[in-house]
Amino acid sequence: MYFLRAAVVAIALQLSGVANGDVIEDRILAKIYGVATKGKTNGVVPTPTGWPEYVIGTATSYTYQSSGAWTTGFFPGTLWLLYQRSLTKTLKVSSVELLSLARTWQAPLRANKDRTDTHDLGFMIHDCFGWDAILTGNATARQTVHDAAIALSQRYNSVTKTIRSWGSISDTGSFTVIIDNMMNLGMLYWAAQQFGNTTLSDIATSHATTTMNNHFRTDGSTWHVLNYNQVTGAVTAKYTNQGYSDSSTWARGQAWAIYGMVSAYRWTKNTAFLDTAIKAADYFLAGLPADGVPYWDFNAPVTGLRDTSAGTIVASGLLYLVEQAPAYKDKYLQRAIDLIDDTIALSQSPPAVYTASPFAVSDIGFNAFLMNGTIDNNPAKTHTAASSNTGLVYGDYYLIEAQNRLLGMGLLAA
Repeated sequence: MYFLRAAVVAIALQLSGVANGDVIEDRILAKIYGVATKGKTNGVVPTPTGWPEYVIGTATSYTYQSSGAWTTGFFPGTLWLLYQRSLTKTLKVSSVELLSLARTWQAPLRANKDRTDTHDLGFMIHDCFGWDAILTGNATARQTVHDAAIALSQRYNSVTKTIRSWGSISDTGSFTVIIDNMMNLGMLYWAAQQFGNTTLSDIATSHATTTMNNHFRTDGSTWHVLNYNQVTGAVTAKYTNQGYSDSSTWARGQAWAIYGMVSAYRWTKNTAFLDTAIKAADYFLAGLPADGVPYWDFNAPVTGLRDTSAGTIVASGLLYLVEQAPAYKDKYLQRAIDLIDDTIALSQSPPAVYTASPFAVSDIGFNAFLMNGTIDNNPAKTHTAASSNTGLVYGDYYLIEAQNRLLGMGLLAA
């Protein structure tokens, strides 16, 4: 019953149609492998000095960020996700090589593990070192995640009952929390389980509870940014930074909210978190256009700007929900598959030029697999070409993660 829409199939569902499963899988692999091995000399990949973040629509190559940027964990994370897939099915690049590439790309990022000046350590550390620890049991990776969780916990405020998003931990002014911060709680929960550190899980649950109570509107939509008074804990402002307006719903923020609440439910089994995720997911799905790919903001005038990253985050989040609450399989499994199908159909970039055996990429072309991402289109800001119609490293990351979830459910051909 789940293998519908044969004309546009998800990766590796092995149905007939323009998006033949193995062809799409190889195209994704070619993009990531081509970027990962760029500059390879005598079989050795050089130590990275920059990490892919976005490809503007008028270019082909990634713009790279320094090791301290919030997005740095996603590219090594995609390599870990391909490694995870290679343990179940045969890819054109071996598990051994994917493991080596993932560790090469993540190694310089370990220096971020003790930072207390950012709330994004889950993205930066857990999305790569966390996979290393989970998939290989590597002790150094495991300790790295715990160190990062300890550092993140320093940004928690017992009055606001949240983790600060922006600013220094010593700031005494407005205490700012963005919905994105829900995505960093998984690292706290995992580290708490691994090391028996209940302080970390208590902080995560406190933040999730406060976010549930304050960031969500009655219809299941979300505000992007909240300010708190550090003396009273009261909310003093609700607004957007990357969405259309303070009263609108930024699509990727809504995606972070859905996925983050599912994660909180996974670790606590608090049904209030699950109910919140479901209401937010229903809002997101109800707001999709006919072609199934979200616009960058649900309430903005239709401008043609999409955000494929919001769609892939929700696809993975819905499959995560089905994993944790199987009673919702009939409601959400096909919708997640549809999001994957529709996103690939509308936004697949031109394929790289590669040979199949031995696997080699001669021309990556547009470096990201997906196009039509939007970082930011807030009309109050001055935007660059990077802001919209881009390829986003995290859009590809969550697409691959979603596909791996389907593989784990037995719905992708091994």
